[in-house]
Amino acid sequence: MKKLILDTNLKYVGEHLSCDNYLPGADAVIDAQRFAEGDSFIKDYLETSTLIFVLEGEISITSAKYVNHTVGKGLMFLAPRGGSLYCKMRAPSRLMRMSLVEGFTLCNKYSVEKLGAYADKLSVSQPYLLPIVPQLMAELEATEAAVSQKLMCRHYQFAKVNIVLILMRGFYEREQLASLFKPVLGENIDFKNLVLGLYPQAKSVKELINLTNTPPTTFNRKFQQAFGMPAGHWIMEKKKESILRDVIMTKLGVAQIARKHGFSSNYLTAFCKERFGLPPMELRRVYNPSAGGD
Repeated sequence: MKKLILDTNLKYVGEHLSCDNYLPGADAVIDAQRFAEGDSFIKDYLETSTLIFVLEGEISITSAKYVNHTVGKGLMFLAPRGGSLYCKMRAPSRLMRMSLVEGFTLCNKYSVEKLGAYADKLSVSQPYLLPIVPQLMAELEATEAAVSQKLMCRHYQFAKVNIVLILMRGFYEREQLASLFKPVLGENIDFKNLVLGLYPQAKSVKELINLTNTPPTTFNRKFQQAFGMPAGHWIMEKKKESILRDVIMTKLGVAQIARKHGFSSNYLTAFCKERFGLPPMELRRVYNPSAGGD
């Protein structure tokens, strides 16, 4: 078996690689990468809410509610759990992502849920972009240096996420933080997380109710509290998100996308015209011409 050799100054590399707490690749809580202009990456389904920091360069992001939104150097945004994300580099860029575990807090004295009182008063068009203050940037740069040297210990990564959240607690206004975290705030967070974890398995509201094992009346009440809209409307929004993702972020043809979502090609075309203003392949030509397709 060929021995793995890493380009790193990390001491006792073998011990790190063989440790149960080593979190490489997709399992990492923190990931720092450098990209060339024109590079892109896709997250089809975000299993955790994720903070994205643009340390250098400029990127374009596309998700359910925004297409080709520019995010420049020194800005951060939240990609909420259950959504998808497509990023394309407009310039050579350095990015860092941090996954947030369920029930994360800003510090042991201030839970994220407390920001709900501020979020209720805000009208935020997503994504909300928050400048990275110098104190936080210094921490992110130090973290990037360590992670790039393959320090991928679970304890180190979770400690760093906690430090970043504490810095955010200390150096930002609560209204700013409420705007950033608004997509994951609301009443009945536990129910909201349950739904987000189960909805990929459901094709209808009825199936979602069955999966949550909740009486329909209770489900509808809790859903309205947690998401601020009826379940049927939310399911349609998720379908729109999925279709937009397939049109813009993949190379699938119209017929393939239509079959995937249980539509005819004609209905998919009408659907896209009505909800996005353009037919599928015109959307792709406008927002991601390199994807091709027909």
